Parts: sequence; structure tokens; C-alpha cells
Amino acid sequence: MTKIHTARVDFENNAENFWDAFCKNLKLLNQSSELYLRCMELLGYNVTTFETELDYQSFRAYISGFAGFDSGPAHAKFPIVFSEMDDDEGESQRQTYITIKDDIDYWNQMPAGCDLDAEIAKITNAAKAAGIAVYNDCQPPQEVRDNGTEIDWYTEWCGAGYEWDEHQWTNWFRGQ
Repeated sequence: MTKIHTARVDFENNAENFWDAFCKNLKLLNQSSELYLRCMELLGYNVTTFETELDYQSFRAYISGFAGFDSGPAHAKFPIVFSEMDDDEGESQRQTYITIKDDIDYWNQMPAGCDLDAEIAKITNAAKAAGIAVYNDCQPPQEVRDNGTEIDWYTEWCGAGYEWDEHQWTNWFRGQ
């Protein structure tokens, strides 16, 4: 059975030193290399999937030496999170996901007393706790959009959801 490895940006780990080193070293890579392509996909879509175990191991070895790679807070130690799935049914491409934006215009009218950053954190944390992929300020890769299931959380939020706490959101996401 083949394993599919995925790398995803963890937005809860700011890691400025890491991202500075990542971008600086990116310029040194051969632009036709698989490593360069995976790095660019990660920067563009906040997620990348590796075709082979060797590509995954090479990428992981490449980034783990950068300053700030393992110096994040306890809840988000690394700026990039790795996951592994069995490829027996291609489940990585059929993921359930949400998209969320931190643009105030996207949210339309915020109810009085609502804090945008707190709402984003609440919904993001709840979705992750329910095992749902979160794409923050970006679209998922095309294969995920084609085969995955996007959850429309915003309609629920506009109803009564803005008054829910993170636990209530996690339960709602689990029911989707």
C-alpha cells in the first residue's frame, strides 16, 4: 500500500525566521526540480502533496534545517505540519474542507461585539478539531476542489453561529 504525504502551512505558527530562510533558500534551488515545485505549491496554496516517499523525505530534510523550524509555541511547534494517508482510495483528494478569509469585506456586516480575529480563530480551531482541512485566505488545490467537499459554514455563522463557542462549532462541523 502506498502512502501519500502532505505538507500544510500551520497558520498558528508565525515563524518569521523560518519563512525568511525558506524564501531565501528557494532562490538557490533548480527551478525544474521536484523540491522547488513542492516549495512553490506550498507557498501558493498553503499545502502540497508528494508523489513519492523520496520527494517527501527530501522536502522534510530540506526545511528542517532552517532557523525557526521547531521554535513555535507549544500548540503549533512547527510552521509546516505533515500528514500521511493510505492511497488505497485516494482519500487525500476527497477531503472535507472549509475556506475562510480574514478580509472584513468577506464577512459583510459583523454583529456588534464580534471580533473578526476571534471569530476566525474559533472557526479554524473547531474545524481542525473535527478533522476538517482549513484553507485560510486561499483556495485548496484543484484536485481537492474537484473531488472534495466544501462545507458552507458561513451561512450557519450568519444565523446563530456567531454566538456559538468553539465547542459548539466543533460539534456542528462533526455533524456535517
